[in-house]
Amino acid sequence: MSIITNEIEERYPYPDNGERPTGITSLGQCLASRKAYRAGVCRRNTDREIDAAALAVYTGTSGMGFEEVEPLWSKLNPDAKEQYRRLAWLAITAARTEALK
Repeated sequence: MSIITNEIEERYPYPDNGERPTGITSLGQCLASRKAYRAGVCRRNTDREIDAAALAVYTGTSGMGFEEVEPLWSKLNPDAKEQYRRLAWLAITAARTEALK
């Protein structure tokens, strides 16, 4: 299950055993969607997101393809891995900060 799908199910569960509510107006649906979108943009980065971005940074700076880098990631020096995680966190944070301006 994707990170976003998992968070949607946790934060905004369907009432009535997963059946979509029929009594919501178009305006109510629009307001709920806006609230959900804003919550998604403003939420904290998850470890899973940071790890995925760190692996992407490592892949991009290694000169190798993902298929070559992915098996090496788990064996990488913890200090080096933490540096990639920090770079990933900074990039994600910068992009979200710019998006909220």
